[in-house]
Amino acid sequence: MNPPAHQPQPIIDDAGFAELNKAIVESATQSQNVKKKNLLSQARFTNNIRKKVRFSIKATPQQTLSLHAELWKKCTFNLTNLSQLVEDVNSNERFNQYRGTIGVRKLLSIDGPPIQPIIDANLVPRMIEFVKREDEPQLQVEAAWVLTNVASGTTTQTQTVMDKGAITWFSKILRSNNKDLREQAIWALGNISGDSAINRNIALKHGVLQPLLKIVDEPDANLNIIKQGTWAISNLCRGRPIPKADYVKAAIPTLFNVLSSQSDSETLTDAAWALSYLSGYEHTLDIVMSCSSAVPTLVSLLSHSFLSIVIPCLRTLGNICAGDEAQTDVVLNCPDFLGKIYELLLHTKKSVRRESIWIISNITAGSSDQISRLFQSYPFVEKLISYIQNDSDEIKKESLWVFSNALKHGSVDQSADLCNVGVLNCFIFMLQTSNNASTLKVTLDGLYQMLNLGKVMASGKGSEKNEVLYELGKAGALDKYDTLQDFDDEYVYNVVVKTAKEFMPFIEIRPRPTEEEDFDLEDDYNDDDDDEEN
Repeated sequence: MNPPAHQPQPIIDDAGFAELNKAIVESATQSQNVKKKNLLSQARFTNNIRKKVRFSIKATPQQTLSLHAELWKKCTFNLTNLSQLVEDVNSNERFNQYRGTIGVRKLLSIDGPPIQPIIDANLVPRMIEFVKREDEPQLQVEAAWVLTNVASGTTTQTQTVMDKGAITWFSKILRSNNKDLREQAIWALGNISGDSAINRNIALKHGVLQPLLKIVDEPDANLNIIKQGTWAISNLCRGRPIPKADYVKAAIPTLFNVLSSQSDSETLTDAAWALSYLSGYEHTLDIVMSCSSAVPTLVSLLSHSFLSIVIPCLRTLGNICAGDEAQTDVVLNCPDFLGKIYELLLHTKKSVRRESIWIISNITAGSSDQISRLFQSYPFVEKLISYIQNDSDEIKKESLWVFSNALKHGSVDQSADLCNVGVLNCFIFMLQTSNNASTLKVTLDGLYQMLNLGKVMASGKGSEKNEVLYELGKAGALDKYDTLQDFDDEYVYNVVVKTAKEFMPFIEIRPRPTEEEDFDLEDDYNDDDDDEEN
């Protein structure tokens, strides 16, 4: 990701150079500056740019250099200037070093920047030398900008910067009092950590996160710094394999502060995705819940017009609802939460429906009281039944999970009500029509729970008739249990055998070479089709 390039200006030629000298002298002696803009618009760049300029005695060397630097920044450079720029960068003359570094930076700030020619000219080590020059803050900024843009290239090009030890210096200048220098460090570290998990981990081990958080948390931080800092923090929190929680969990309060105080869509997107990663760790939900604005902010953003913000907020709320009952209650108690989830359940985008259903399935894995609050608020049951009948396989599977969890964690009355309104028929339908392993797993689990329910209800009536088993037979679904013994999935085979042994003695059990003992539905389940963060 490149910092924004300056607007290109005309190149300086020999004819305009005398006038350029005049403009610099006039500026240095604090004469009228009006002519300078007009002269710059006529100027052109040639090899004669290295000619000496005679200045008024009142201009200090630093003033002279600063004036030249401002003019060089307005010039346009191309690859024909590269050999001259390389010579300038490698010069021992301070004046030339500035000119060459600015020129190289300008080359790298165009569309399709010539990163590889810059690397091939061996300029990366020289730029790192300049970044170390604390006595030359302007040169440091320009050199850091060059390295930032080199790091925005391919993995191999980024590695060139890493191999030369740039990460140590970017980590150091992140703590600088120079705001421009800190901004370049943020850009560079964002590019480096976003390139690969290896480079991300190296950056984290260099301790770059804490100063980044401090910069973003500063009361007087401008919107651009907050935006770029949040982007860099997000890159430090993402990627596979995921970073260790101890390295990144400190970012949670800062990111929630950004989420609740900023309005820029890109900033909100980066903060929301970072929080979706951080809330997925085993021991970070306590930190999430300690942020008083966390849940209300996430719920409010469910109405945002950008799905790039809505989806990670859904995911973070889903992670919270996957926690303990108290954490799930905080979400359920948030005004408008269930209403917004129901609205998103009706969304035309499959990814939004999928995330919404996943949250609902986490709620139904809670207490019977939470299941009641969910199902009594909006017509979730009816809508999910319709999805099982008519939606994509992925949505069908997620909807089955909602009911399977409710059957496992709800009361007998709740489970009976679900069977009576059509959930049993949905599971029978999926048993008969699906050949997808992960869908069959959740289908067989749900039917096992309902067969247990049928057994309990029969016992309560003093009857031996299991109504669920009767409905399976009536629908002609019992034969599927026999054929699924040959299905190429160990879990499917084991749950079929367990179900047959307990409820279907008329089915002959066929041995399987890898048959497992002491099979447990919950402990042995592994949904291989579950996909990771997009």
